[in-house]
Order: sequence, then C-alpha cells, then structure tokens
Amino acid sequence: MSISSNINSLELHLTMNNNKYVFIVEDSVLIANHLFNSLSENTKLLKIGFANNGKDALKEIIQNPPDVVLLDLGLPDRSGMDVLRKIKEQKLNTAVVVLTNNANNSFRKECKKLGAVGFYDKSHEFDEAIEKVKILTTKINPNEGSN
Repeated sequence: MSISSNINSLELHLTMNNNKYVFIVEDSVLIANHLFNSLSENTKLLKIGFANNGKDALKEIIQNPPDVVLLDLGLPDRSGMDVLRKIKEQKLNTAVVVLTNNANNSFRKECKKLGAVGFYDKSHEFDEAIEKVKILTTKINPNEGSN
C-alpha cells in the first residue's frame, strides 16, 4: 500500500486486532510511504491517518485524537512546532513523536518542553522513531515514558 502524492489528507484503515490510532504528519510522500509501510507491519494498529500539512493535521488530530502522532517539523504551511504547541493547548491524551531533519538541540529541548515523548533525526534515527511509535502503541497510556 502507498500514499498517493496527489492526496492532501488520507486515512488508511487496517483490519487488525486493536483500536490504536497513529497519525503521520509528513510533507514528503516518499517518507510518508516508508513510515506507513513500516507501521502497518505492527499488528497493534487499527488505523493510520495521514496529512501532509499542518492545517489538515490539526483538523484531524483535534476532531479524532490519535494515540500517537508522528510529526515532522518542516511542513509547507506552518511549523511542526506550532502543531505540537496546538496539541498541547488542546490537552489531548496524544503522545507526539517528532521525526525531523531539524534535529538541533534547541529544537529538541523545545519539543520536549511542549510535551513530545520522542525526538528523532530523520537521517540517523529513522528506525528508532518507528520503534518508539510501535512501543507507544502497546501501552495503555501513550504518554507513559519518554525518550
């Protein structure tokens, strides 16, 4: 399965055993496809949602809060940091894992301050981010533990 480049927002349903919902916020279709394929192997997921911009992401996240958001900071319409800030303001019981090319220490600290439970560099820690999401989807409370 893959995410088409001409789709602004896509919700993919998987028929699996649990009711976990992961939402991917990523503007690169290539990376979003890789994330989707990696996460869809996880039998704990029922649903994976996707948006390639902050506006569509926030609309879906607020209307249907996922258990875990996998968030890129570099989005075309707004900063992923702004999306993270809005999630915190809404007081959603959603764990946020940041996966970004902007992996400097100031961004890392700010994301942690805003409630991110994980912060990973796309170029060096891609697989670790996916593993973190898989671990979070097996927990009852997705905000338990942080990395």
